[in-house]
Amino acid sequence: MAINEIVSKYSVIVMDVDGTMVGPDFTVSARLRRAVRSARDTGAIVSIATGRMMRSARRFAMDSGADGPVICYQGALTFSAQTRDVLRHERISPDAAGDALRLFKSTGAHVNFYLDDEVYVEAVTPWAERYASRMELQLNIVPSLLDLAGRGPTLILAVDETERTETLVISATRLLADRARVTHSLAHFCEVGSHNAGKERALDHLTGILDIPQERFIAFGDGKGDADMLQWAGLGVAMKDSHPETLAAADRIAPGPEEDGVAQIMEELLQQGRIGR
Repeated sequence: MAINEIVSKYSVIVMDVDGTMVGPDFTVSARLRRAVRSARDTGAIVSIATGRMMRSARRFAMDSGADGPVICYQGALTFSAQTRDVLRHERISPDAAGDALRLFKSTGAHVNFYLDDEVYVEAVTPWAERYASRMELQLNIVPSLLDLAGRGPTLILAVDETERTETLVISATRLLADRARVTHSLAHFCEVGSHNAGKERALDHLTGILDIPQERFIAFGDGKGDADMLQWAGLGVAMKDSHPETLAAADRIAPGPEEDGVAQIMEELLQQGRIGR
């Protein structure tokens, strides 16, 4: 857990999207937009860190007014929302990508393969159709994802029933070991990224770009994959319905997005004069 009492001001605010900034309706509230604008007025930088792909993450950054570098794909890629310039991109090695695909295929899980911010699939399942509609994207259907393994994917996502996914996460972690990073952001998701991915690693990279030390970062999150980010930040804030590991890593607990928990904490710190440069 981060030690934050000695920090007078926080200069970077980083927000996860799903379950943190927004609830099931995926709508950024007017109150959160106002809080982001007020934080920016103090000179603070507001960023997003999400598992979503680049194009989806950018929409939330622009909608909320977050002006800082955007971290997406569970920390594998960082880019500028304004220019779309990529600041950091950690790709999965060909051998790890191939092994992950073979494992996922053996279980019958649906697989999304993310390459250069496009999604490739071998079959269009009902889940994939809903996903493509929600993300407003076109799925690229290929005969075999294994043919793409050597091109350096950003993320490989397996989707299955919750109990099967829990077993798959364990199997993927054992199989890939230190060659890749396995995350489990939702109960039915098993995500494989580069071994150098991770939101906390992406934030550590930002300290150099922004020239702002780690202890002056605030991070908000809720998923299991956010635990390391909250542990890393100067102030880690978990939503009240967060994964147990994320709650344990947090310095503070906030209400969920339905109660504008992120905005509430930001407003409190702004009133105290603890956000700014």
